[in-house]
Parts: sequence; structure tokens; C-alpha cells
Amino acid sequence: MVSELGGSSNRREEEKERLHEEISAQEREIYDRQIRLWGMEAQNKLRNASVLVIGLSGLGAEIVKNLMLAGLNALTIMDDKKATADDKKANFLLPDADYAGQNRAMASAERASALNPMVKLNAIPEGVQQHGKETWKQYSLVILCDQGFEESCRVDEECRDLGVRFMCGAVFGGAGYSFFDFNGHDFLVQIKNIPYDDLEGDDGNKIDDEMTTIEEDRFEKKKFSYAPLRDAFSVDWTAKKYIRKVSRYLPQMYYPIKACIAQLGKGDFTDAAQFKDSWLREVEAAGQSASRFTYEDDDFETFFGAQMSPVCAIVGGIMGQETIKAIAEDQHPLRNLFTYTMVDTVGMVTLLPPA
Repeated sequence: MVSELGGSSNRREEEKERLHEEISAQEREIYDRQIRLWGMEAQNKLRNASVLVIGLSGLGAEIVKNLMLAGLNALTIMDDKKATADDKKANFLLPDADYAGQNRAMASAERASALNPMVKLNAIPEGVQQHGKETWKQYSLVILCDQGFEESCRVDEECRDLGVRFMCGAVFGGAGYSFFDFNGHDFLVQIKNIPYDDLEGDDGNKIDDEMTTIEEDRFEKKKFSYAPLRDAFSVDWTAKKYIRKVSRYLPQMYYPIKACIAQLGKGDFTDAAQFKDSWLREVEAAGQSASRFTYEDDDFETFFGAQMSPVCAIVGGIMGQETIKAIAEDQHPLRNLFTYTMVDTVGMVTLLPPA
């Protein structure tokens, strides 16, 4: 009897192993190209990860698309807003008809799931205000899209307490930003080697040994320090240690995007004149003069209005890229602010506060 039970147990284990191998083979076929890019180990980390995306705007849709295709274990999308005609211009996950008035997360779920049925997708018709640490601790990474600054700071602080990775971003018409907080998490980074010709022996003379070899690619795990969201956007640029370098350190797109971030959750700008006033306040707060910037009055109209799909794709692409890096614990991460505007036609990465 004992022998029969043991045999039954072994058969069950063999069946589980066979199913696991079949699933792995299916995954290898589906994810073949990306496995070639970032390796099986990184893919295994992705397939065991669970991510929460809050805010199914155009930006949120781009991030969801990227993460579904990457092959996560599970993705949860959350939103308490109803879809509008402006949403449909950038959120390609919304149905073609009868989307108006539907919850954005629920209405986006069907097309999102169709991108990769192997990823467990869950849609929740609730807002960020209804959730806290008990929710965040369930995930490998929490991503906020187009949420108010104070709420984003709260979630970031709670995620830091839990050791959960955090990311937020927003798109304002033809401009956008993303912020990353992977404080205390490991990344596998390449170690720079000293050129062979620059190596010296104990006597101070150049090494001249044909038998000496140097490993070309060496990697080690490294933790990077990330400032909280609130600290990153609360730098006193008029302080003595910053005042001389602020004009060289901050790109001009920082100021209009900072004005947009401050307005999040407070309603849309009514016109370009109101936006320009907010931009001027940010410029003056940093001890700068508006005359040194190249923006013209017409340019300010690109910083509000409906989200533009190409900008969502750029910012969402960066956020998807950094998600994969963070979960796979691979490659050098961006620290810690990415900004882009269609006026400047360039994306910039800025470390805040400066090191």
C-alpha cells in the first residue's frame, strides 16, 4: 500500500514537471526574441512579477501594452475615471464604440488581455485614493499615471517603507515626464575596465606582458540611491551649492513640466496665458530669468490639452524599459527623472537632487 501511494505521488510530480516543461516551451516560443535580447534569467524574473498600473490614460495604455508583451506573471490595471472622447484619441485599448462613460480600466481590459493571454490581467474600477500599503505590498512594482502630485508622493513614501519599486509619470498634451524610485534594489551593471595600455605594475611602469589577459565584460550587483519624489521636486535651486550650476544642470523643459506637475489634480489650464504664468513662477523660483529660454508664446499651447499619442509612446516606452530593468535587476537604471517635449524634440534624463 505504501508503495502504491509513493508511486502515485511520483506520477503526480512527474506530471507537474511535464506540464511545467510544456508551459516553459510555449513561453520560450512566444518570448523567443526578447529572451535573445535580455536572457532567460531576466525572463524568468518577469514571469514571476506582478505589477500595478493606476490610470488608464493614453500613457497608461502604452505602459500596459509594453508590460503585457514583456510576459509578466500578472498585471493589475486600476482607474476610477470614465472614458471620454479625449481618452480615445490616445488610449488604443478602449473599444471603438460605446466606450464613452465606461470605466477606463474595465473598458480597456479586453483588448489588453488579448495582447498576451498568458499574463493574468485584473481590472479594478477604483482610484488611488482608496488604496494604501495593504495594496502596494502585493506587487513587485507600482506605477501611477497622471495622478496628482500629493497622492503620488504618498504612494511613493508608502512603497519605500515596504521596499516596493515605484514609478510615476504623466503626459501633458505634447510633453511628458517619468520619475523612478528603485531605492535599495539591485541592478546587474557592467564594470568599466582600465584600458590595458594604462595598466601599471608595482614599480609604476607600464605592464608589458603578452600573457596578461583582461576580462572584457565584468558585471556585479549594485544598489543605487534614489530620492523620494517629494525631495526630487523640492530642491532649493537658489541655495549656494546649486545657484551657479542650475542654468547648466536643468534643461529648459524642466520648468514647464514642473508647472504641469504642480497643476495635476487641480484641473486643466484654461489657456496659454495661465500656463505661462505658472511657468514663470517655476523659473523665478529657481532664480532664473525667462529671457534665457527659447520658448515662444505659441509653444506654451503644446503643454496642455488632450494627450498626444506619439508622446505617450515615447514616455510609456521609457517607463516600460525601466520596468523591465528593475524587475530583471539588469542593466544600468535611469536616475531618476525623464522629461520630453515636442517643442524641444528631445528627451532628457536628470538626477534630482544633483549628486
